[in-house]
Amino acid sequence: IGVILDWVPGHFCKDESGLYNFDGDWAYESEMAERRENLQWGTANFDLGKGEVRSFLISNALYFFREFHVDG
Repeated sequence: IGVILDWVPGHFCKDESGLYNFDGDWAYESEMAERRENLQWGTANFDLGKGEVRSFLISNALYFFREFHVDG
């Protein structure tokens, strides 16, 4: 049985339980307001220029591959 995952690494939700402005800091999104939000989706954009963001996303993808054997 294949496992399919809808994983969206381009943006993330802005609700109070998410990563947006986490701990009062722009840790995962851009500090530049014009690049921070995805107005079309009402979400925040990951700042892929930050090494820690790239590391987080790669680790997140590898977690799903290793733990759940996602293949599509």
